[in-house]
Amino acid sequence: MGFPAGRGVLEGFRLTLRHCLRSRRTFLFLALGAGLVALECVALVKHPPTESHRFHPLLIFLGTTVLGFSLPLLSLFYSLSAFSDDREDGTLIYLLVRPVPRASLYAGKLLGALVAAGALGAFITVGLDVATRVVLGSSPLLPALYPRFLGLLLIGTGSYAALYAALALLFKRPAIVCLFHAFIWESFLPNARGQLPNLTFSHNLKALLVDWAPELKGIVAQRRVILPDASDAGTFLAIVGGAALVAGVALFCTREWEKRAE
Repeated sequence: MGFPAGRGVLEGFRLTLRHCLRSRRTFLFLALGAGLVALECVALVKHPPTESHRFHPLLIFLGTTVLGFSLPLLSLFYSLSAFSDDREDGTLIYLLVRPVPRASLYAGKLLGALVAAGALGAFITVGLDVATRVVLGSSPLLPALYPRFLGLLLIGTGSYAALYAALALLFKRPAIVCLFHAFIWESFLPNARGQLPNLTFSHNLKALLVDWAPELKGIVAQRRVILPDASDAGTFLAIVGGAALVAGVALFCTREWEKRAE
């Protein structure tokens, strides 16, 4: 008799989260977060903002560094750890030979990767806010904008994790494809002209950030950055993230893995 779907989700989530958090990558990401916090402190000390713009440096740093760099990097490595590395270390074999529904197992593994990436993203966000408070004496990000940005963090992590999980199942060497997307597609395409920036997660996430933090609209106008409407950005993230989720479930449930035990 097979396990209920809930047991499959819990099984995949527990093993994936434990594997992610015990990975050496987690310690490297913690060091990366500490480095970003130190970098922001140096920037604030060297170029202190005016009284009327005390929140701008933090919001800009969150929009560029967290949404555009840290979030895709965290989602990439933890999604690969959940769906690619498991094939090499035998964890996937162990799970597949058990009477666990594959769809629920996929949901649990993706949730584990999302929680690991989202937790570290939240750690970096909190660290940046605390650093701003220490250097400037106060930070208006809390409490007004904090829940909004954490919600945006969840949306971004879910979109990236769903895409990278699907790519990890589709390609034999997914790291190359995922790295191209994270560091070429998401880094350089937002600076292109025309409609190409609208095809990136980071550009659409920044559009939501500006919509939720109206204080940034003046800076966006000064820099002549053209962002899509918040509704269009949300639709893009929902469609692409949803399509990646469906593709990932289909691949995980139908593909016969070479190392799967009979």
